[in-house]
Amino acid sequence: MLRTIAWGVSVIWPLFTAVLSIGGELSKFPEVLVENIPKEPIIGPIDDIRKEISVYDWQEMEILIPNYQKYEEQPDNNTSRFNVFVYSAYYDWRIGMIRINSLIPLSFDERIKMECGIYVDNIIYKGVIHTVIHKEHHNKKYASSTLLCRIDGNKINFEDIQKVSFEMFELENRNNKSEMWIALKKIPRGNYNIHELSICVRPWWGETTSNGRMGNKQAFNNAALMLEFINSYLYLGVEKFYLYQNYLELDENVKMVINYYLEVKKVLEIVPYTIPVIPFKQVWDFAQTTMIQDCLLRSTGRTRYLLFVDTDEFVFPSLKDYSLVDYLSIVSSTPYYSNKVGAMWIPMYFHFLEWESDTINVERYSSIDKEIKKEMDDLDFILYRKTCRMLSSGTKKSDKTRRKVIVRPERILYMGIHEPETMLNATFHFIKIPIVNITGKGELGLNLHHYRKANGIVNNDPKKRELVDMYLENTCSNGLSNARDNKSIGGVVRDDIVWITFGTNLYQNILQDIKEMKLISAKKEKK
Repeated sequence: MLRTIAWGVSVIWPLFTAVLSIGGELSKFPEVLVENIPKEPIIGPIDDIRKEISVYDWQEMEILIPNYQKYEEQPDNNTSRFNVFVYSAYYDWRIGMIRINSLIPLSFDERIKMECGIYVDNIIYKGVIHTVIHKEHHNKKYASSTLLCRIDGNKINFEDIQKVSFEMFELENRNNKSEMWIALKKIPRGNYNIHELSICVRPWWGETTSNGRMGNKQAFNNAALMLEFINSYLYLGVEKFYLYQNYLELDENVKMVINYYLEVKKVLEIVPYTIPVIPFKQVWDFAQTTMIQDCLLRSTGRTRYLLFVDTDEFVFPSLKDYSLVDYLSIVSSTPYYSNKVGAMWIPMYFHFLEWESDTINVERYSSIDKEIKKEMDDLDFILYRKTCRMLSSGTKKSDKTRRKVIVRPERILYMGIHEPETMLNATFHFIKIPIVNITGKGELGLNLHHYRKANGIVNNDPKKRELVDMYLENTCSNGLSNARDNKSIGGVVRDDIVWITFGTNLYQNILQDIKEMKLISAKKEKK
């Protein structure tokens, strides 16, 4: 953990007109719909989690609608299939409703109605369902949605309710229905904040290997990425990681790494997330927005700050010897940021992996890299090799594009991929990460470094062309990769933030963890 230096601080205040306020008064909160959810996450080895996915994951509800020709899924000429997929349910005491995270058809059949209910003292209380369709659905067949279940009853103590019922039926034929009971999680009343800073990580990526039922099936074998990602953020003060695991197959090294940080270090929570539809074809991404809603609710009241990033995205403080928690502590020491800010966005800078590796850093880290590879083969680390990055943040469209967000979860109602969709109420603001003047040291801020291929992995990514153009129009030349300072040529700069922040300490930590992993594995084999 880096030391906290809070003296001699002044904040460069953003103009009030630049502050973006999102959401409306709680009294104006819209009526909305409800659905279903899975059960508690499994805390255990990856292989054990795999066995339980059918029980602790997405659930499907289906009814057949007679003589309806709108949808492609027609079992025969007389009926059409209508599906709703449910992931999780939470009672949100802040709004007095049950929230069900789900996927529903973007074109919802008006002949279908949904209801919810709870069971109390031998009485079933029925509730009204309203639907919120989240952004970033890209007009795919299924959209991430929150189904809100409102159940009136002054005598109901929702803290004692363990499950909620969900029913979907045909308006003209109530007997044509599908129903289930769903485990109900709770948002804690009050902010216990067991953790100061936590991270939500969407289903991790891999290279396409085959086409299966889920479309482009991918295999994940990048243990180096997981080691760099987890250890970098641990070094910078993160205490808890929520990792959502999809249907990717994992190689033995990746399993070893994840199980180690899950069972030994106890910093991970692995949440099963095997989406039931084809990503990028039937639903945008891996239904990332549903995952984000679940992680927001899962962590509310349990962590003070929550950061949403992918495994190829790294947030660094701009000054040495400061952690992410140091920065947040300094900012929150002022009344405005402590009481009025609900979320802050972090500017993002691309490090394209097609660019040349940094020759200086390859030499700097050669000794520790050799030691690590003696313990675990095929580890190709990225951070110290890919120092070239775009000089400007975001994309050509805007410096706000592709940004990521850090939030106070109890102040957010709905969360999007790159911004909050709705604050809990209008008193909370969404702003750019402020710059802090540290006396005698300089300006302290946060920057997001995104290490990815310009060509991308997803073939139908509508933004792929823009990233290719950015890569081709800017070159990471030998003059940059051999420079010993942050030198820029054109639109590209050599950024030595990894060396400045970590030196070789990060990889020394990784080496020690790998040795301990192997020792644990060897002991298990002897039993």
